[in-house]
Amino acid sequence: MSFHPFQIVVVTPDIPLQKQAGFWRPLLEAGADYLYLRSPIVLPEEKVLLRNLLDHGYADRLILPMASAGELGPGGAGYRHVKEWERINHEQEYKPGVVYSTSVHALADLPHLQAVFKMVFYSPLFPSISKEGYRPSAELSVIQEEWQALKAQTTSLPKVIGLGGITAANILQVKQAGFDGAALLGAVWQAPDPVHALRSIKAALTEV
Repeated sequence: MSFHPFQIVVVTPDIPLQKQAGFWRPLLEAGADYLYLRSPIVLPEEKVLLRNLLDHGYADRLILPMASAGELGPGGAGYRHVKEWERINHEQEYKPGVVYSTSVHALADLPHLQAVFKMVFYSPLFPSISKEGYRPSAELSVIQEEWQALKAQTTSLPKVIGLGGITAANILQVKQAGFDGAALLGAVWQAPDPVHALRSIKAALTEV
C-alpha cells in the first residue's frame, strides 16, 4: 500500500466565481495543495479567471468538475471530478492518462471504485459548517476504526480526503485517523480572511 503526505484541498463555495477568484492564487500560495473549483466554468469571463491560474502554472493543483474539464486541455494535468451521483447514475467515458476524483459517503464503497480514481472525498467527518444539518452518522473514532480495518484488508486504495466540518480545532484528528488529507470549505470561506484561516488551519497540523 502506498502512503501519501497529508494534503489540504480547498473547496470553493457556491458563490459567483468573480467574488472568489481573487482568493484562488493566494490560497494556493498559502499552502493549499489543491483547489477544487466546484462550479462549472461556462462564461467567457469565468474562463479568463481560470486561464489566469493555468498561465501561472497551477494546472496540476486544480480539480475541476467534468463539465469544465476541457479547460485543462487533453493531457493529464489536474483532476477531473466525477460527482457521486454522476458516477452511479451515468456511464462515464474515462480517458487513459487522465486522473479523476470522486466522492463517497460510505468507506465500504472505496474498494469497488475504478482504478482511474486517484483521489476520493469521504464525508462527513464532523457536522458541516456550510451545510446546516449535515452531520456524520458515527463519531470519528468509529469512522477511524472502519477506515484502518479497510486499509489493512485492501492492497490498493486511492488518496482519501476527509471532508465536512474540518477546522483548526480538529484537523489534527483527521490526520491521526489515517486520512490522506483534509478538504476545507466553511472554515475557510466563512472566515473574515480566507487566506489567514487556511494558514491557521495548516499551523494546527504541527501542534502537539
